[in-house]
Amino acid sequence: MAKYIYNNQHAAPYDTVEATYQFTDVDGNQVEGSYSHDNLLSLFEIMGDVLTEEFHPTVNKNSLWMNGIVDINKTIHITIRPYSAPV
Repeated sequence: MAKYIYNNQHAAPYDTVEATYQFTDVDGNQVEGSYSHDNLLSLFEIMGDVLTEEFHPTVNKNSLWMNGIVDINKTIHITIRPYSAPV
């Protein structure tokens, strides 16, 4: 099992909120990363797109492309906090 980390996929000086996420991909690998935006609504909107990205090639595929590489039978963790907050 591999572990993939995608830190600060989007960052700008005016960002105020950050989402960190962790999930298992369809091959059983752990994926984690973070994404920030300037407001909460935009962050929520973009997270749907972020989680359906094909972060890396996988052997297995989801039956629905809308699930990206996320194994939807496992827990998905998303934490949202102020961008400057300590981890």
